[in-house]
Amino acid sequence: MGDLPVGARRSLDADTVPSMSIPVSVDALAQAMEGYGFAYLLTVSDDLRAHAVAAAPRWDGEALVMEAGRRTVANAAARSSLSVVWPPVEVGGYSLICDGEATVNGQIVRLVPQRAVLHRPADHGAGAGGSVEGGASAGSCGADCAPIGG
Repeated sequence: MGDLPVGARRSLDADTVPSMSIPVSVDALAQAMEGYGFAYLLTVSDDLRAHAVAAAPRWDGEALVMEAGRRTVANAAARSSLSVVWPPVEVGGYSLICDGEATVNGQIVRLVPQRAVLHRPADHGAGAGGSVEGGASAGSCGADCAPIGG
């Protein structure tokens, strides 16, 4: 599993099917973020459509903070359940996905993480340990998912 981010390496096998609902510790998420560049901050607009913007999350205490534009700030103030997605750094790699609750102060969105997961499609082609025919772990979400900090 050499393609997992620093701090999020985990051995997967057919007897150890990870769950996407295991909470992540703040420390493990901070370490996992180290291997990624920018992220996408996902909010929901007034018409209930997803709104995605590139962001540069950084740690401040126990929360992620990032600068955001007018529309993103308005969305976060109206609907505080947000997600941040770091895309994979290489083809076949894992995306890091974090869900949390946000507060807004001016142009700063502050997100307190509630859960996080490393995720990639089942057909990533890397043949990761723990995969069964077709690439997904038996009983998994249908993709190659690995909780972090659990």
